[in-house]
Amino acid sequence: MRTEVDTTITPTLGLRRRLTVFFRPILAIPAIFIVSLVAPTLEGAGALPVLIALVMVLFYSYPAWLIVFSHAMLEFATKTNAYFFLLTDNYPNFNQSTDIKVMLPDVAEGKALNRWLPLVKWLLAIPHYIVIAIATPGVYAITLYSWIVILVTGKYSGTGSKFVIGYISYLNRIAGYAFAMVTDSYPRIITK
Repeated sequence: MRTEVDTTITPTLGLRRRLTVFFRPILAIPAIFIVSLVAPTLEGAGALPVLIALVMVLFYSYPAWLIVFSHAMLEFATKTNAYFFLLTDNYPNFNQSTDIKVMLPDVAEGKALNRWLPLVKWLLAIPHYIVIAIATPGVYAITLYSWIVILVTGKYSGTGSKFVIGYISYLNRIAGYAFAMVTDSYPRIITK
């Protein structure tokens, strides 16, 4: 049984569209804006879904519609990250994807979750925020290197893609624990 948010990303290797790669930082702005507003992630930590989840878990049970919403937004944030970090040329959308999947643990509509842990989860995740702060410059350096390689050669070799995919997976595990509150299992730092 899965206890953490599980993320699968298959990067697009080989020939890439140079024009969209060149303008990628600009093209990604609308998707990043949506993620920053409503996604329960580290990038945005959309306050409304997090607040609703917190109140619902504390006083009632975790509603099925909120689990579906959190899943959709985590998946959209993952697609946005994969697009921004040059892992794919597919613009982020809310459709199902075979290349990018986010699987949540079964929480039995909140019955499997501790009702009081959400009050301190964000605090318990502080060591993870530090790890993310250390890893983020490396991810941006890998992305910049890949951006230059794609513009020069037209191909994405995948150099460093495992690190970037591990980083995105790690972001999702933290978001699932501290913000989307779909697991009580403390996120592991090790990537697959």
